Amino acid sequence: WRARLPAYRADSLVRYARVGLAEIGRLEKAHLERHGRYSESLDELATLSSDPKQFLTDCGLLFAKGSLKLSAWGDGFAIRAAARDKRRTAVELNGP
Repeated sequence: WRARLPAYRADSLVRYARVGLAEIGRLEKAHLERHGRYSESLDELATLSSDPKQFLTDCGLLFAKGSLKLSAWGDGFAIRAAARDKRRTAVELNGP
């Protein structure tokens, strides 16, 4: 079982990154409801969370440094990042 532990940890990091994308997606939808548009700014989305500072800290723990990219257009958004596993596995969420 010890031999599989690194693979399990890497899988967990990727799963956590996907959960993080889902949370950012929820904030994108909340931003749309409040402002009539999606956002390309993580700082702007953070203001909609219950604890903006912790939200930004958590993003830093979930995603590889500098990898988080937000794109928005009239009727949709895309969030792309790399998980913090050794492979920097690409994770992506498109909405709505």
